[in-house]
Amino acid sequence: INNPGKNLFSEQVKDGLEAVLKEWKDYNVAFEYFYLHDKGAEEELEYLEQISGDGNGYDGMIIKPVNDLRIRKQLVDMQQNGMPVVTCTSNLDGFEPLCFVGQNHVKEGRMAANMLLKCIPDLNEVAILSIKKIIFARIQKIDSFTEYLRQKRKGICIHKMIEYQETAEEVYAQTLETLQAHPNTEALYAHTRHLDAVHRAVVEQKRNRDLVVFSFGSKENLKEYIQQGKITFAIEETSYGHGYFAGREILNYLLTGKLPEEKNHYIPSSILIEETF
Repeated sequence: INNPGKNLFSEQVKDGLEAVLKEWKDYNVAFEYFYLHDKGAEEELEYLEQISGDGNGYDGMIIKPVNDLRIRKQLVDMQQNGMPVVTCTSNLDGFEPLCFVGQNHVKEGRMAANMLLKCIPDLNEVAILSIKKIIFARIQKIDSFTEYLRQKRKGICIHKMIEYQETAEEVYAQTLETLQAHPNTEALYAHTRHLDAVHRAVVEQKRNRDLVVFSFGSKENLKEYIQQGKITFAIEETSYGHGYFAGREILNYLLTGKLPEEKNHYIPSSILIEETF
């Protein structure tokens, strides 16, 4: 679980896990949580080595993996030694888990691009803000978004992803720098939980009336930003379902031996606009 107590998305994943645990309470099963504070590979690798040690008593694992070769190798070794792994929220490039539970990130990237072109049919310039390339889900989403736009708008200018550590101060500074460096930017892909920082920079540059800003996340978190006009639209991601179905898949496999019906258990995505609320 990332950033305990500070990340609504992660807390809803945990709520889903707790809900499925209650459904299986008669089977004497339990989840033990490991909390990540900086979301880096070193911290996650340390936990994995601890979990895979002899006599640890763990029967399976649910993980949102950092996109790192060392993590992939460790997970492959764990599965080969009999520990089933379900990836949750994000998959891992080149790794085959028992199953993946989360959004269809490729589809979501295309949904965002399609919606953006409905907002600006003659779009010429867009900027992308996202965190470092440590989460495969972010890479999949951005790649499919840019691919779709380039198919539909030949010669479109897409400013490459700006990497930051996801603090409000850095998000504000990077947004401001981007808008100053590229004043003709017509849309901003802002996949961050610090949307207030994005909006502050947009207002300072006097772009709050003509710049299309969009994001991804939970309906509850994004509602006020859409209603207040701070973002134009968003792609809803239901993190509660990530936890619930990941928990159900791993417990069903461990207690019944049944393999998941699908290797990818996708949670439905939807477009949020002002009229949604």
